[in-house]
Amino acid sequence: VDGGTIPQGATAVAMLGLELTANGDDMTFDGLVIDRGGVGSSTDFSNVYFYNGTQRIGSGHSVSSDSNTVTFSSLGVSVPEGDTVTVWIKADFSSSATASNEHDFSVVSTSSVTVEGGDAEGDFPLEGDTFTIGGADAGTIAIEKNSTVSNPTIGQEDAEIANFKLTASNEDMELEQIALTFKGTISAEGGTNFKLMQNGDVLAETDEVDSNDLFTFVLDTPYSIEKGDTRSFTVSAEITGQADSDDTIRVYLDENTDLVAVGQVYGYGAQVSSGSYDNGANDGTDANWSTVQGGQF
Repeated sequence: VDGGTIPQGATAVAMLGLELTANGDDMTFDGLVIDRGGVGSSTDFSNVYFYNGTQRIGSGHSVSSDSNTVTFSSLGVSVPEGDTVTVWIKADFSSSATASNEHDFSVVSTSSVTVEGGDAEGDFPLEGDTFTIGGADAGTIAIEKNSTVSNPTIGQEDAEIANFKLTASNEDMELEQIALTFKGTISAEGGTNFKLMQNGDVLAETDEVDSNDLFTFVLDTPYSIEKGDTRSFTVSAEITGQADSDDTIRVYLDENTDLVAVGQVYGYGAQVSSGSYDNGANDGTDANWSTVQGGQF
């Protein structure tokens, strides 16, 4: 990953990429300690995340102010023998990060890696490029609930389970990825064939909910939102026979890093304003809530 100058408040900044190759047997990559370097402060970060490809694993972590490390555990990344998997360390920066501070991430030795089924080998230390905090603020992408959705039925295809609005401020934006949380009493297998749509056009599709209760849309062609504009989006899904009548569905944005809209002035992920779509009120006003209805013969 190439370093660069990032605006204050930038999100989903890929700072270190690692290739994991299993030789001799199937292996599970289960833990990682990342060291922070550079003339900067741990408080410049809001959160640091581990990604398996485009899939976020676990929640955001802070950088230890004592050790300048970030520890990830229980990652459970399976690597079949002979295959290579690419994982990423991504960061959300604080809007009050200090200009001119510098940061880089590295894996210093084999002791920083936990592997099941084999031993860790590599050309340590594995060092990422340096990122310097600039004096400007990243633009903002705001997400909010659009309207209430109807209750879906077991077996229903293309049931609308979510709708939301995105508003771009201070920069033109390109929406590249969004991962929404799928919770409630419904099981992860209760929904499939998820589609992200704008004005009837399908922008992206994904089949299933992952182990973190997320379904992730990666847009092949980023969707442009000009500065000052608002666009409405809907999400549909098939409600499978694994769902039960009266199962509840809750759809919302759990972590700011789950919404990747790249500002076209600075070229990094925008600040995310998610308070109107994070289920914080836990009453359906800031998330899409619905209840599964029984199917008909």
